Amino acid sequence: TISDPRVLWVVALCLGGVGMVLYFGAGARPWPPVLAAFAFYAFPFLLSANIFVIVGTTVAERVLYLPSLGVCMAYALLLSSDLLPLHQLLPFSGDPEAEAADSEAAEPTVRAPPRARANLTRARRHRFASTGVLLLIATAMVQKCLERNFAWTNQVELWAAAFAINPNSVHTCQNYGVNLSVNNQVERAIMVLQHARSRPAVDRVDADEVYATLGLCLNARGQKLEALEVLQEGWDWLQEREGAMARGMKVFHMHELIPEENTGLKRGRLLAAQSTVLEQLDLKEAAGLALRAARLAPSDQLVLRLVSDLEARCHRALALQKELLNG
Repeated sequence: TISDPRVLWVVALCLGGVGMVLYFGAGARPWPPVLAAFAFYAFPFLLSANIFVIVGTTVAERVLYLPSLGVCMAYALLLSSDLLPLHQLLPFSGDPEAEAADSEAAEPTVRAPPRARANLTRARRHRFASTGVLLLIATAMVQKCLERNFAWTNQVELWAAAFAINPNSVHTCQNYGVNLSVNNQVERAIMVLQHARSRPAVDRVDADEVYATLGLCLNARGQKLEALEVLQEGWDWLQEREGAMARGMKVFHMHELIPEENTGLKRGRLLAAQSTVLEQLDLKEAAGLALRAARLAPSDQLVLRLVSDLEARCHRALALQKELLNG
């Protein structure tokens, strides 16, 4: 949102860059390249905003690579000799004879006019300064590239980096929380998923796995009542979403519109998670819920794993009961 201070910093940086280019290059007619750089930076955001054209998230995130071209064009403009007098970054006495002394040794027999020699020195200083700025930019880019390389080492690091940038994205929280739970970082997963759960309803359109995963994490910490509350909330959320789609609401996922909800899968996951929570409270009720979950989502890996685990525990409980009766 516009209230995010990072947005204001980006806007201020862009305006400052454009202002520098226009100020220093007032006599160089920089409008076409400046407008081209701004266009490559701003227009991709409009194309990927799903406001004027519905493109979905998959196409949008590919389009969002284009602003990098606009940034590179802006860097090129700032480093251009006609637009940014970088030679002023180095000391310049204003004495043409003194400033041209370094060129006399190279050309002892040919002496150019003092103004020409001063211009030559100024050009050399500009090249030196622009090379230094270019090295700074390249160093920053390499450092950011290394950060992204480390972030892509595994799913947890990848979604942790995304969460650090945009913690209010329910989609990011969901994927980060799921991967944390898979890697036994349950406490952190609960914190992240609770944050996603607290977001406004309009932001929780993509929250299919938040409730089931959060319920299982709370159950793993012995918070069974809280887990059941979360799963009931997920069930209510799913019913509200189904009703909204029946009234004509359109849900866009990845690169296409979802014609209808896969309610069987979502309900199956919630029921399977609920059966896991109820296992130690009411084994009979848990077995019934697991059976319903298997019927609703017979091919889902999470449902199959939870149902299989419950079935194995039921068999062990029956075997133990028989041993006690026989003994």
